[in-house]
Amino acid sequence: NGLLFKITSQIVQRCKAYIVERGNIWEQSCSDLMTKLKECLHLNKHCQSQYRSTKHERTGATRELPFVFDESQIFGKFELFS
Repeated sequence: NGLLFKITSQIVQRCKAYIVERGNIWEQSCSDLMTKLKECLHLNKHCQSQYRSTKHERTGATRELPFVFDESQIFGKFELFS
């Protein structure tokens, strides 16, 4: 759980840096800013989708440890960011 939380935190930090890499949000064109924001939101959805897909695949595996973590803890920062 801790590792997934750290990974998500790093993704959020990288998204923040990506959004302001060419200046603060007020100095950028609306279209550039919207593109970056949409890309970050897409990344959030993709990460959560991959987590759920992996969780679903692992649920059927009998020999492996269960893949059950608190999603709100893992993706909470991303949700607040988006």
